[in-house]
Amino acid sequence: TKRFKDDDGREFPEWEEKTLGEVAEINPASAESLPETFYYMDLGSIDSGIWTEKRLIDKKSAPSRAQRIAQQDDVFFQSVRPLNKDHYHYTKKADKSVVASTGFIQLRIKNGSNAFLYQLLYEDNFNKEVRKYMTGSNYPAINTTSLSKIKIMVPCMEEQQKIGSFLSEIDKEIQIEKEFVKTYAEGKKRMMRELMA
Repeated sequence: TKRFKDDDGREFPEWEEKTLGEVAEINPASAESLPETFYYMDLGSIDSGIWTEKRLIDKKSAPSRAQRIAQQDDVFFQSVRPLNKDHYHYTKKADKSVVASTGFIQLRIKNGSNAFLYQLLYEDNFNKEVRKYMTGSNYPAINTTSLSKIKIMVPCMEEQQKIGSFLSEIDKEIQIEKEFVKTYAEGKKRMMRELMA
């Protein structure tokens, strides 16, 4: 397999097998209480890693599932229908607090790169393991305990950072292309209305 090398050209150490629970804090406890107003991130607001609908709500009207208080750089794993892969990496700090639904499992790497951890959630072997632990038919889901048991291969922190950074840049390019296609498609619809009216 193709691998990154250290900046001085040396090979990085071999990857180690660990469980996700060994590598990441899962649903880390928050010292702060639910803020008075916040952006609520539910399962329907994430589409292929993009937060498409930011709803500002207040604590009094918040659904009971609004419990996961986000820190910048946290990773959110969609636990309901996880094979849809609508996970999220909270990288750009919002102007208000962000609280996610308990439909997400909140992940925070212990000693490494959250960008790498986020990319790992999309990897085929990881998702084969997720499938083994899923329960339910209408709303297949995986629970926190099962997710923590999944075995993953983990590189050293420096290689994690290189992989995470490289794949994140590709994600940005994909998003730019998607926006371009969307704009082009909307332009075509306008032209069709004008030409065929």
